[in-house]
Amino acid sequence: MLKFVQTATKRKSIWFKYGFLYNSASIESIVEKAIGNVHFSDLPKPFCCVACNLRTGKLVVLNSGKVAKAVRASCSIPGIYKPTPIGDMLLVDGCIINSIPSNICRNMGADYVVTVDLNSDRRKGTTSDSFVEYLLTSFYIMVGSNAVTGLANSDLVISPNLTGFNYHKLERIEELVELGEKAAYEKLPQIKEAVRRLKEQ
Repeated sequence: MLKFVQTATKRKSIWFKYGFLYNSASIESIVEKAIGNVHFSDLPKPFCCVACNLRTGKLVVLNSGKVAKAVRASCSIPGIYKPTPIGDMLLVDGCIINSIPSNICRNMGADYVVTVDLNSDRRKGTTSDSFVEYLLTSFYIMVGSNAVTGLANSDLVISPNLTGFNYHKLERIEELVELGEKAAYEKLPQIKEAVRRLKEQ
């Protein structure tokens, strides 16, 4: 699966032909190949994706229809991936409004919210002269500015150290997965203790 992601993201690059680096349809294809033509109603546990509607500037919670399409919309970073059309909406990554949507989890009934913050070390600017890095650094800074409330509303935060990695370069995806697992395992005792306390209530 990891190798497939690497190959798919390289193959679907469209290099500014339409003003974007990548076609967001590649994200939907990757997810659909991994999980099938699954709808939210098919899922055994509550799940949603958060996106921003460029037509209205409002946050959109996606919790119906095809899961792969919703993930595509939620991952469509402005300027990097082409926006995702759903109905009369034009959707991009919801983190431009709410990068840590812990409040959405609370609204869905969560008693204990575990947040994975993938941008904790990406808000310090860049020394690169790459146009792509300019776009991504601007994005990281924007995301960091609206993360404060979401982080404060989380019960536990997992922050993998992703220094030196890029969202748009997945050649080292195995290392990214390992770093994520390492960060999660470090927090596992706290999560287990929280689960124990909740069961006793």
